[in-house]
Amino acid sequence: MQKDCLLGVDLGTTLAKAGVYDTQGNLLGEAYQETEISYPRPGVAEQDPHEFYRSAVSTIRGALEGSRVGSGRIAALSLSSQAGGIMAIDRSWQPVTPFDSPLDTRSNGKKQRMMAAAGSRIVELAGAPPTYGQKILWWKEEHPEVWKRVYKFIQPAAYVAGLLAGATGGQAFMEPSFMGWSGLSDSANRRWSEELCGLLDVPLDVLPRVAPAYEIVGHLTVAAARDTGLPSGLPIAAGAADAAASLLGAGVVEPGALFDVAGTACIFGVCLDQYRADSATQTLSCMSSVLPGIFYQLAIVLGGRTHDWFVREFCREEASEAAPKGLSVYACMDAKAEGLPPGSEGVLPQPVKPRPSKPAVRNPAQPVPEGVTPAPLRRHFKNPLTR
Repeated sequence: MQKDCLLGVDLGTTLAKAGVYDTQGNLLGEAYQETEISYPRPGVAEQDPHEFYRSAVSTIRGALEGSRVGSGRIAALSLSSQAGGIMAIDRSWQPVTPFDSPLDTRSNGKKQRMMAAAGSRIVELAGAPPTYGQKILWWKEEHPEVWKRVYKFIQPAAYVAGLLAGATGGQAFMEPSFMGWSGLSDSANRRWSEELCGLLDVPLDVLPRVAPAYEIVGHLTVAAARDTGLPSGLPIAAGAADAAASLLGAGVVEPGALFDVAGTACIFGVCLDQYRADSATQTLSCMSSVLPGIFYQLAIVLGGRTHDWFVREFCREEASEAAPKGLSVYACMDAKAEGLPPGSEGVLPQPVKPRPSKPAVRNPAQPVPEGVTPAPLRRHFKNPLTR
């Protein structure tokens, strides 16, 4: 059987998604599933690593079914994931910590200490103020009993890839587009910075080896093949950070190309053919592309969570309608809002502008829509929030 299709999985902050594509880039089938962030107490935002695996398996099966492509036609599998947080594994690839989300603020004091000690040098070398380097320090200093069990810190995409491949801790890896958010990397040279790790007292041996996105990091085990419906032995590529993967998929690889990304993090940026850190203002971030020698300079605010907030607080009825049909609640709301005229009959979201993510990330403000009277319906909110 000809192997002429590829399968990709994205483990996002609020959704897990999978898609089957042919080699021309045509989407043949897709599936998505909501993922849960746990907020057990103020300042804490965590995700269960096991849930990443379950949602990956579920969406892989859904995308295969929707594509009507035989699993034998899949040539390879790869994963992307959110990049702002971190989790730890032991030598057996078992999770030692939950995924510490970028929305979690417990380690903000460590971040302030990092920036006070070496802020200019962090931005110069890593490309951005850290979003998860401080979390590594937090586990090291606040939970020494957990720290003793830590072998490597990795991202959700690597964690699930390792489970699918039956990896052990010594095979842990991280792709360069994830690394700049650590505050511990030499991003221009796609490696960890011994200088920054030394300055900030982070042991290099808890950081995984660097792997390019296209490296085959393992092959699907028999057990994982049963879980996913894919053939055992299927090659698994390292993958990349969600933003870097989406920019590659959108063809944003030519220097000078501008782009706008709507997600949990809202991003506006430009593609560059050289590494360029914003050392002067520490406002713009510089992220490695999947492609060596290509970088992206980004302005980021955490504005996209308004969609998740809106659905959770207002759209339980639509969620109940969508579930039996196998639809996303977002698709349901899109359909209901489709016929509204521009301006949504006067409903206008008026968010308090969040501070860009430098040097200390703050929680995004919730929107306070103008024009809200008893008359507007839920569908009136969808378009203004999207736009």
